[in-house]
Amino acid sequence: MNRQRGSIWGCGLLFTMTAMSALGSVLHVENPGFETAGADSEYAANWDYYEPELHMGIGRQWWAKRTGDWGLALYGWNAGDYGTAWQNDIAVNGGGGNRYTFSIWGLAEENFVSADHFVNIKIELKNSSGTVLEEETVNIYAAAKADPGNWNQYSVSIISENPDIAFVTPVLWSQAYDSGDVDPRSFYFDDVEMTQEWAVPEGSTSLLFIFGIALAFLLRGSALHDFRRKTS
Repeated sequence: MNRQRGSIWGCGLLFTMTAMSALGSVLHVENPGFETAGADSEYAANWDYYEPELHMGIGRQWWAKRTGDWGLALYGWNAGDYGTAWQNDIAVNGGGGNRYTFSIWGLAEENFVSADHFVNIKIELKNSSGTVLEEETVNIYAAAKADPGNWNQYSVSIISENPDIAFVTPVLWSQAYDSGDVDPRSFYFDDVEMTQEWAVPEGSTSLLFIFGIALAFLLRGSALHDFRRKTS
């Protein structure tokens, strides 16, 4: 009977945990670890750079990797320069959720400096024509500088109910590099992930927990009734 009771409580708890977890999915990102080269080894296939011929402040490098063999680096030694990279047309799942998240791993070398004090990650929500409908930006510069030489995962999210959202675009950029000619002075990126999920409304987690407990009691009462009937 104790084993049966434990199973019943386990079912209720499992239901609660499942219900409290937002349903969602990982969106398909091309070349998320910058492993595949594009036009040359410094270009990451499926990623666009802003004016690379004029401001080559960013590039694909083997020494910027977290996993795999390659990562993306901001060239902090190019004083006054900047670098921007993004990937267009990552399709969303229709009806698959209202919270969109761009996550990426980053590492600031000890002497990486942006005179403008920013390394930004941004997520853009677009319609089928490519028009930006909404966007959200997070500056990870201070957090990365506070933990130099270590990889950390950073994220930016946006919640939207707009039914016209067809694509999401992850963007990363920094500018005004000013390292003072002191090495090491780069910033690394690797392992991009894009997700879409249902945001859990405020207060709903408590209701789901109560519902799960009530379900456990209901299942327990039903089991006790069956047990007493069989043993009477």
